[in-house]
Amino acid sequence: MPNTVTLHAWAIPAFVSGSPVDHTWVTTYDNQQHHYADAAAVAAAGKDYWFCWGSYHPTGGVPGNPTGGLGKQAGNLTMARCLVQSNADSAKVAAAQGTILVYGIDGVCHQLANQVLYATSGTRLTVKKARGYVASSFLYGTYGLRHAAWASKI
Repeated sequence: MPNTVTLHAWAIPAFVSGSPVDHTWVTTYDNQQHHYADAAAVAAAGKDYWFCWGSYHPTGGVPGNPTGGLGKQAGNLTMARCLVQSNADSAKVAAAQGTILVYGIDGVCHQLANQVLYATSGTRLTVKKARGYVASSFLYGTYGLRHAAWASKI
């Protein structure tokens, strides 16, 4: 696979500490080994961080999963960047929204993280281990509700 990297999926409690659901995001680095102060530092290091409709989180961690790691798998970096722009705030940059243009209507962070992870090889990695994923996938599916836009993008 050309331009192969390891994509890492992460989780942290969504919205507030103690939340029963997780916010998810994706990186091209292991945030347990490499600590970056912010997204600008990630980009300066030549790495990728997908906000997935959240703010920057240097590390993950949720109850029962102290690292917040949801999985890692080889993927095509060019494809991941094409599907969803990395190192850009989803709330401010349209290309960083994939096809989740309206948070809570088209999907949530789980679906946007899955859009990035669509670039993984073999059986595609998803954030199915995140708390709240069963409910979000019931409401929005794996990749969000904008099916035609998603089919066109991939």
